[in-house]
Amino acid sequence: TPELTLVLIGHKDSIEIGSKNILLDHDKEIHEKEFSSRLYDLFARQISLINMLGFPNIEKVPVIKDNHAFILLISNGLHDSQYTSGMQWLERKFGKEHSSYVMTVVTHDSDDNCESALQDLKAKSSFSEKRYHTCTRSMMDENEMVALLKKIDNMVSENRRMTEGQEAHQYEILKTGKTERNLNLFCADYCDNP
Repeated sequence: TPELTLVLIGHKDSIEIGSKNILLDHDKEIHEKEFSSRLYDLFARQISLINMLGFPNIEKVPVIKDNHAFILLISNGLHDSQYTSGMQWLERKFGKEHSSYVMTVVTHDSDDNCESALQDLKAKSSFSEKRYHTCTRSMMDENEMVALLKKIDNMVSENRRMTEGQEAHQYEILKTGKTERNLNLFCADYCDNP
């Protein structure tokens, strides 16, 4: 399984950061990849994190490899405004082309229901229900984290297939165009023109 880079974006208060948080067990901002031993232990896979919670005002955008996902962490109840500000920040810092790499995660207290958050977010044009997940704010539940990583893997695979399909299509266009030009040049030199 290829290495995966997860870029955490969103509001800092959307999760409880602490030693039992599976996703992020410390509060320091990291704008470069940091290997996550906790995620490796859980998934037996090389996963790196870039913590950009709080929308830092960065000048230099980190280099992000092909297998990556942005996890937009937003709080239930504040989901509408936090989703909008998070997507605007992402597009300003990384470009609109990265919006297809966003997994929206609505965080909640253990007894909250997030159904209204999903209904509200569906009204956003950039939102995709396939790229939506809910987690408790503590992020201590292994089942939630496993389900989140499966959704992220599906998103990354889908993006890779789409990118490879676009590249193949562009190659065919270039190849066809070159073939036609070469044929025209050949005919100009060797074909009998009436």
